[in-house]
Amino acid sequence: TRVRSSAASDVYKRQEDPNAPHWISSKKSASGQKAAVKKAAARAKRDPIPRIKTPMLATLVDEPFDGDDWLFEIKWDGYRAICTVYEDGRVELVSRNGLDFLAKFPEMEGLSSAWTTLPVVVDGEIVSLDEKGRSSFQRLQESLTSRRSGGRAKKGGALTFAAFDILYADGRDLRKTPLEERKEILQHSIADPDLVLYSKHVVGKGRALFEQATR
Repeated sequence: TRVRSSAASDVYKRQEDPNAPHWISSKKSASGQKAAVKKAAARAKRDPIPRIKTPMLATLVDEPFDGDDWLFEIKWDGYRAICTVYEDGRVELVSRNGLDFLAKFPEMEGLSSAWTTLPVVVDGEIVSLDEKGRSSFQRLQESLTSRRSGGRAKKGGALTFAAFDILYADGRDLRKTPLEERKEILQHSIADPDLVLYSKHVVGKGRALFEQATR
């Protein structure tokens, strides 16, 4: 049971009468317009999303070395891939030769929601890790062969995107930003640590890392 005062009842009747004088607030539409203008302005200030056609490749050296001007990382032994995720969640996963890896590894579609910022462009590798976090290129190839034949990946062969560099984030082209700063931005841009592995590094101590990797 509802009890309404006569004043409230009169208001109720006037609202039902299409000829009664009424007031329409424009606050919501003005707020929406302001938000749209702000969003458009933010887009206008963004750097263009880079199209990476030739990612930086490794250079072979004769032996491990130390150097304070160098960052040293694990070689993940996977398929090198540039991951681009657009603002609408569309994913591009392209090999260094321009091949579409998303068609080969459709589960990588999950990269659409793996970042805290969009659009984003990340450099990394598609890898197959075991329960101890060790990558195996042979297992990765077997996983790809199994998919081609309509089978499933072998146990322990779930795919991971090992990310080691970020080239675009927060509307900025980061390619001229110092590497250590890019790595820090990358680490804080990962929203799904189950699918994306941040590739850590050490500064200066290349020999020690090489010995650990050998063990």
